[in-house]
Amino acid sequence: MGEPGLAGLSFCIADGKAVFLDIARDRYFALPADFSRFATGRIPHLAADSDEIVAVVETLLPSSIAARHPSLCTPPPAVTHEIVDRASRTSPWLCLPALLGRILFYKLLLRTVGLDRTLRRLSPRGASVDCGERYSSEHLVTVGAAISMLKRYMPLADQCLPVALAVADYLRRRGWAPQLVLGVMARPFRAHSWVQLDTMLLTDRIEAVRNFTPILVL
Repeated sequence: MGEPGLAGLSFCIADGKAVFLDIARDRYFALPADFSRFATGRIPHLAADSDEIVAVVETLLPSSIAARHPSLCTPPPAVTHEIVDRASRTSPWLCLPALLGRILFYKLLLRTVGLDRTLRRLSPRGASVDCGERYSSEHLVTVGAAISMLKRYMPLADQCLPVALAVADYLRRRGWAPQLVLGVMARPFRAHSWVQLDTMLLTDRIEAVRNFTPILVL
């Protein structure tokens, strides 16, 4: 993504609407009208230049918000594989306790200090490694097995962000470079979070994220 700074505004064009994530204020909001009406005849999320989209968006926002320089999210590669498919016969116990602890930690952190300060606690991404080497890593598959077990036995249906933060942080601390993705739908509004490594989805099924537009990628 373009760098909005974690205290800034990140936005995307989802279902024809300009949807914003205000990281500092821990909230989503959207422009009241269909954004395509203001995109000079172009398809805004496919054909328009990103600078043009930002310029149009800034003219439609109140000046106090536009002054914070909203940044258009650059989406990650489309996911094509799921780690869960490789993890079904793998024992999760190598990393399950650590991941469970990380999930509970981030759940508490989000509740007490908010999104901005929580994201700042996230470890930086590790160095990139050969894609094939990462996908064949036994430890990575163990992470997938642990997440599958936790989702099976814990009420995590509405805890996608703590789960994604926990997995991203766990892997980054071990030198990997996963991307944490926050996505939205606009009609009706929904938000979701997941972790991916290149085109490999680590925390979900592809059908669960396919219809979400990335609004923040870290």
